[in-house]
Amino acid sequence: MSKDLQNKATTAVGHIAIFANEEAQGEESLSITRRVLWLDSDSLYIAGNIRNDMTSHGADIYINAAIEAGTTYIFESRPNGGNYIPKVWEKSSWTALSPGGKITIEEVDVVHQTVKGSFEYTAESPDGTKTAQVRGNFNLRK
Repeated sequence: MSKDLQNKATTAVGHIAIFANEEAQGEESLSITRRVLWLDSDSLYIAGNIRNDMTSHGADIYINAAIEAGTTYIFESRPNGGNYIPKVWEKSSWTALSPGGKITIEEVDVVHQTVKGSFEYTAESPDGTKTAQVRGNFNLRK
């Protein structure tokens, strides 16, 4: 993920739902309290966490390409992707497997800083021994 996008992101308002099935233990809905957004015509970064702490249980997604409504962005090695922050912080987030994940942008307004869409991916722990199925949707604005 681009640390630059993560550093530019600021608090957002609106809705983000994240559902995670960590280690096939059953899907759970995360109660998101931290929402951040970075949006311009060529990039998007969204994160949601259960506490006001980027290392608390949650997820993020990013796109490094022209942001257009009605477009699905497939996860590739760098331009688009996501991370999952596991229930128990292990000093690193889990990275979305590539290929396989996707982000769909339904609506976007760069001028008014609004974006709506959905995402899904499988994330893997840094040592490759654990996985999580992650999906969700969002409707955010700055």
